Amino acid sequence: MDSSGFNVSNGDNNVDLGTVTPSTPTRTTFVEVHNDGTTPLVISAMTITGTHPGNYSVVSPAAPISIPPRGTRTVTIMLSYSPEMIFYRYADLTLLNTDGDEGVFIISLSGATSG
Repeated sequence: MDSSGFNVSNGDNNVDLGTVTPSTPTRTTFVEVHNDGTTPLVISAMTITGTHPGNYSVVSPAAPISIPPRGTRTVTIMLSYSPEMIFYRYADLTLLNTDGDEGVFIISLSGATSG
């Protein structure tokens, strides 16, 4: 799976969404999911957990997602401003899927709120 244009591996990857402020209260980025297999890859669920899951959301698409063999789908993630706590915000995006060796794929999310 690729995230923001670079290769990531399960559990040791991070997507940094930068900083949001009252004047720019949201920020989005994407994760590209590539299916290098010969059968469809199905992402059955996408969940955001961790320390600050309320600051993140999956904008699109909704699960389940089917990616054809040798195909790619883009998942858009958004970080939202949080006035109650100014500092770094962390969470994990978990993709449950039909990949034989990465059926649970975790992407670490980080970003900051300021102002």
